[in-house]
Amino acid sequence: MHDQDLSILNWNVRGLGEDDKCSLVHDTITSCYPSVICLEETKLSSVSPFKLRAFLPLNLKEHAATLSDGAARGILVA
Repeated sequence: MHDQDLSILNWNVRGLGEDDKCSLVHDTITSCYPSVICLEETKLSSVSPFKLRAFLPLNLKEHAATLSDGAARGILVA
């Protein structure tokens, strides 16, 4: 049995509406390879599978989200 490190990435992303921001978030998550991520202020009113793939690496398959209320709030944990 191997010990596994638990790493958590918590980030106030200030919106995931733009493709450039999604690419930056995806690349950052990929380079850090965290066990868990928490993205705050996503400003997403819906989270489609297509949108998830824009910013979540494939190794983070499970997620839970609280959608935004207008242009405020929104949190996603994966």
